[in-house]
Amino acid sequence: MNIDELGVLLKTFSDKDNNAPIPFKRTELGSSGTTFIPKDMSIPIVVKFQSKIQSETEYLANSFYRKLVKKLPREFYGHFGVPKTELATNNISKFANLFKKLTSLEITTESTLLIDCKNGATLYNVESSHTLFSLSDEDLRKIFFSIGQISGLDFITGNCDRFIPKKFRGVINPLFRINNGNVLIKLSKDGTNTLKKIYLIDNGPGLTDFFDFDERKGEELDDDTNYAVYSLFGDETQSALEEKPPEKKKNNLMSGEETRRERQADFEYFLHADDAELYAIANQIYVGVLNSIEEDDKIATKEEIEAVFKQDSSLIDEIKKGLDLTREQLGCVNISVIVDNLFSKAKNFHESPKKYLNFLNANFSLTR
Repeated sequence: MNIDELGVLLKTFSDKDNNAPIPFKRTELGSSGTTFIPKDMSIPIVVKFQSKIQSETEYLANSFYRKLVKKLPREFYGHFGVPKTELATNNISKFANLFKKLTSLEITTESTLLIDCKNGATLYNVESSHTLFSLSDEDLRKIFFSIGQISGLDFITGNCDRFIPKKFRGVINPLFRINNGNVLIKLSKDGTNTLKKIYLIDNGPGLTDFFDFDERKGEELDDDTNYAVYSLFGDETQSALEEKPPEKKKNNLMSGEETRRERQADFEYFLHADDAELYAIANQIYVGVLNSIEEDDKIATKEEIEAVFKQDSSLIDEIKKGLDLTREQLGCVNISVIVDNLFSKAKNFHESPKKYLNFLNANFSLTR
């Protein structure tokens, strides 16, 4: 469904004689824009209003993950999915005004992302609902193996907004925790909680710091344009940004080039890690998962967590196996073909998101 088709559908809800509530609700999760998720699956679309640079970057990131997962061997990666994403730049003002009318919320934006909504629960929801403890040993191991596989993919994209730590060089940080909101886990509905699918979502917002401060807040906007400006600091209006001078923030931030170099160094460390170093990476990710479970699962007792997770190191081994498999498979995929295809789609994009594609190409060259 494209933006025009969705707009036509939503107009039925703006009819004065139609008192049906809009089938979307705003979610406060995330900080990259104004996001609406469906109340049910009658219209299985996530709608994100955000800056042009952020939308373009997220579109490219989601597309890259989607294409890469499809090229990896199905026997190992067939249980992964990446929702399809459409970038809309035409008729945005009209579409935003329609949402504003239907929700009574102030919505101003430069561009819109339409993302297929998939059935599933975030890892946060799986943890907080105590569901992890009801899984079979096989499915629990598969989830941790998958966390390792996903972490390997995130190393090549420089995405530290999910499972992998920044600048890890073998020293375990006991306070590190993962972001458990950026994967969806689909379980069977027959009461057995059998693992069916894992979806990689929100693959782009964590890449915001790949760009310089002026790039992060978007291009300069005309004085008569009532756009909201979204930055890595959350949803902010222009006046809010004026209260926090860009010069001051810029001095406290790494440049985009410095961040990209740092993430590339992280990827090189992962790519060339020996067995002990790879185990340490897996252990750090495992610590991050345990910290999220201990914080988010209010039902689990300390004894349960000890019994299931802390008395058996085999789940660390599963993460390590997943990392190792992805590292091995990355050398078998011609990532430059994927990136070239995305470059062709990004001809009219802002120059900043294209730096992300150059970063992917640079990392790919290291795998050859």
